[in-house]
Amino acid sequence: MKFYFALCDDEKEHLLILHEKIANIMEENDYEVIVNGYESGQELINCIKNRINKYHIIFLDIQMTETNGIETGKRIRELNKNIIIIYITGFMDYSINAFEIRAFDYILKPINTNKLKKAILDAIVRIELFENQQRNIEQFLTLSYNKEILNIRLEDIIYIEKIKNKSIIICGEEKYEVYDSLCNIKKKLNENIFIQPHQGYIINKNKINHYKNQQLTLTSKYIVPVSKNNINTIRKAFFESLR
Repeated sequence: MKFYFALCDDEKEHLLILHEKIANIMEENDYEVIVNGYESGQELINCIKNRINKYHIIFLDIQMTETNGIETGKRIRELNKNIIIIYITGFMDYSINAFEIRAFDYILKPINTNKLKKAILDAIVRIELFENQQRNIEQFLTLSYNKEILNIRLEDIIYIEKIKNKSIIICGEEKYEVYDSLCNIKKKLNENIFIQPHQGYIINKNKINHYKNQQLTLTSKYIVPVSKNNINTIRKAFFESLR
C-alpha cells in the first residue's frame, strides 16, 4: 500500500527537516510514501477541497501566519472526517484545541524522531484497519428486504432492473425485489464494476458475454438493452471485459 502524507509549515527549513525524518522512518519500515509540502494552510485546504491529492496523514504546524494550524485543521475536518491530523508545534498551549479537532497526535518541536516514528506507525495501523473495513463494506450491497437487512455479494449480482417502483436484483437463481430506486442503489455500488447501459438497468461489467445490435448478453442467459446515449460507454466496457 502506498501512503500519501502532507506537511504544512510556513517555515521551509522545518518542512525539509520533517520531510527527511518521515522519509527515513518510512524507508526503515518498508513503507512506500509520497510526501507533499505546503507553506500555507490555505494552500493545503484548497488542495483537499479540490481533491487534487488524497492524503492519509497531514502534519500541521500550529503557529503559521494567515491561516494557523488550528483553523486549517477545522477546515480540513469539515472536508474530510477520516483524514489523520498530527500537530507539530513548539508550544504546549495549543494541545487542548488540537484534540478538539480530533487530532491523532501532538508532537513538540524540536521533533523527537522516536516520538514521530511511534505516531506514524500507530497512524498506519489505524489507516490499514480502516481500509480493510472499507473493502469489506464495498464487497456487499446492503438493502432493506422484507423488513430485514439484506447483504448481497457484489460479485453475485448480474444486473438490476427497474420495474415500476421496484428494483429487481438478479443474482443467478436468486432474485430480490426491493422498494428502492436505481439511482439510490447505484450510489452504493462500485462504479468500477457496475455501469448503467439503459435508464432501467444497471449491470455487472464482469458478467458481459456478448454485445450486438444495442443488446448485451449477460452470463449467456440474460438480455439487457443499451440506449443510444450509452453505446460508446458500453462498447468500451465490453472490450475491457475481453482483456
